[in-house]
Amino acid sequence: MECKYCYRDCKEFDICDPCDLYYESFDLFSREHYNLAMETLDTAIRLDPNTMQPWGLKGVILHIWGRNKQALVCVDTAIRLDPDNGLERLLPLKTTVLHYLNRNEEALACFYEAIKVDPGDVHYLEYSC
Repeated sequence: MECKYCYRDCKEFDICDPCDLYYESFDLFSREHYNLAMETLDTAIRLDPNTMQPWGLKGVILHIWGRNKQALVCVDTAIRLDPDNGLERLLPLKTTVLHYLNRNEEALACFYEAIKVDPGDVHYLEYSC
C-alpha cells in the first residue's frame, strides 16, 4: 500500500519544523500508518521536547499498541507541558491507560478530574471503570 503524505503535499513542508512534523504525524496517524507517525513524532520531540501535542499523540499510538506504561509517561509529559490544554484533551486517555494498567483507583480519580475539567463533554462516559 502506498502512503501519500497529504500534509506534506498541501504546503511548503519543513522537515526541521516540529509543528510541520506534528501535523505530518497526525496525518499519518489518521491513515493508520502508526510506525511512520511514531518516527515522525520522535523527530518532532527531538527537535522540541517542550511541546504538548507530539507527546500526546505518541501516547495515543503507544496505547493502541498496548504499551500502556510508556503511553502513561507520554500523556503525563504532555499534561505537564501544557496543563491548560493537556488536561482537557488527555485526561480521557490517561483514564483509559490507567484502567488498562489495572490502576483502577487512579483511573477513577482521573475520570472525576476529567468531568470537573469539562462537565459537558459526555464522551468521558466511555472511559468509566
